[in-house]
Amino acid sequence: MNYLQDIFLTEDEQLLLSPKRSKVPLFWSWFAGILFCWALFIPLILAIRYHILFTNTEYAITDKRILKKEGWLKVVCQQFRVEETDNVSMKKTFWSAINKYGTIYIQGPEGEKIEFKNIKYPEKVLKMINTVVPIDL
Repeated sequence: MNYLQDIFLTEDEQLLLSPKRSKVPLFWSWFAGILFCWALFIPLILAIRYHILFTNTEYAITDKRILKKEGWLKVVCQQFRVEETDNVSMKKTFWSAINKYGTIYIQGPEGEKIEFKNIKYPEKVLKMINTVVPIDL
């Protein structure tokens, strides 16, 4: 969380949540990569790529903004204000439901979307986002 805190958070902004990612998909990518590394090393290279992306992705929810930083050599940052959030939803597959992780989709202004992938206990994160996001009735 150091990158987002150091670069994006302002003095008057309070960090509410920095969701943790589940390591189950990371384990299976390494398992498949090591198991099938004899097949042209492609699965091993894919496992290394997934590991780099996994360890260099950060999410943050503050009282004012929703932030996502992804990448290592090529860093991509997405953000929008909490007031601009249009829709928040969650998706869990059978495997992710068993292992208690899921993906949260946050839709912002003009159809912009941020995905929080492989989040531990996505229901709690979804509840936190819903408490921060103002609801227009």
